Amino acid sequence: MNTTLPVKAFYFGIEVEIICQMTHCSLIRFNDRSFVVPTADLALEQNFKKTAECADIAWAA
Repeated sequence: MNTTLPVKAFYFGIEVEIICQMTHCSLIRFNDRSFVVPTADLALEQNFKKTAECADIAWAA
């Protein structure tokens, strides 16, 4: 039984699951396929939402 929650991120606008994250590259899963991508290209879902909230506040000002 796997009780670990998957970590979601966005890779150029596509939602992916992070399998393993390292300093320079990360292993991600999309549509049951695994890919190695640069970690700098990933936008964590938490950071993405926070950035969107800040952008909304900036537009209101």
